[in-house]
Parts: sequence; structure tokens; C-alpha cells
Amino acid sequence: MRLKLFPFTLKDKAKIWLNSLRPRSIRTWTDLQAEFLKIFPTHRTNGLKRQISNFSAKENEKFYECWERYMEAINACPHHGFDTWLLVSYFYDGMSSSMKQLLETMCGGIS
Repeated sequence: MRLKLFPFTLKDKAKIWLNSLRPRSIRTWTDLQAEFLKIFPTHRTNGLKRQISNFSAKENEKFYECWERYMEAINACPHHGFDTWLLVSYFYDGMSSSMKQLLETMCGGIS
């Protein structure tokens, strides 16, 4: 059952990886786990997840540069498992105070 449902849990690079496998090359859940972890090892995933959750703007970084760098971190770990609201929160918390002020002004302030 897990083997049949697994493709529905993937997106981006992970989905591309799965679709690139030879048909019927994965026959068991154990086979799938082993192949997946070769490409997306746990230690790498944990490091990328920390990079996302501890994100912060660099000094004198422009908003769009900061956003692009954050999106690169997210795209490097498509299987991060974070909800959208949490991703937004991590980004906002990591912004400089001047970026927050600019964003709040553009949005009409925070209620």
C-alpha cells in the first residue's frame, strides 16, 4: 500500500527522480527506501531543513535577493514537509527589521 501511495507524496526534484527510474525497478518498500535515501540522504535532508527553518537575511541584502535565496533553499529540499504557513513564518522571522518595515508598509501594516 505504501509503495502505491508514495508517488502522491512527492513533488519537484523528488517526483522527477521517481519518474526517471526504470519501470518495475522498485518492487518493495525496502527497495524504494534504499533508492530514495541514496539521492535524498537523511543527513542532507536534516541540514537543508535547518537551513530553511533558521533562514536569515544577509546584511545589506535586497528583499528580492533574500526571497530568491530562500526559495533556492526550499527547492533544494522539496520533501521538507513544512506547511506553507510555517515557511512564511520562517522567512518573515529571518528578514531584517528594515525588510519587515518595507513589507508591512506595502501590505498596509499588520493588524
